[in-house]
Amino acid sequence: MARSRDADGGNHGFVLSWQDMDKVKHELVVTLDMLTGDGVELRKLLMNGGLRGINAAGGQGKVVGLSAGSQTGEVAARSVFAIGWQPGGVTYVSLQQTFGGITT
Repeated sequence: MARSRDADGGNHGFVLSWQDMDKVKHELVVTLDMLTGDGVELRKLLMNGGLRGINAAGGQGKVVGLSAGSQTGEVAARSVFAIGWQPGGVTYVSLQQTFGGITT
């Protein structure tokens, strides 16, 4: 799991990755606001991605054992709006890889 945020320093969250039963890799950027309320929309996304063991009933502020106060990923990810050169011209983002310096 990696921490995430957008280039403007907002939309904090984390990146989940898992393999479904057919060994297909899935990744999902989960923003912290997706953990508010009953979390039904997040559970739907995870279930549709083949993640097993999800309690469909959920509970207030808790989704699949994830809570907004418990995520402390040591790896960081940055969300971008498009592939290609990013503002500042030092980082190029492709679908599979990032090239160049990463600005904070």
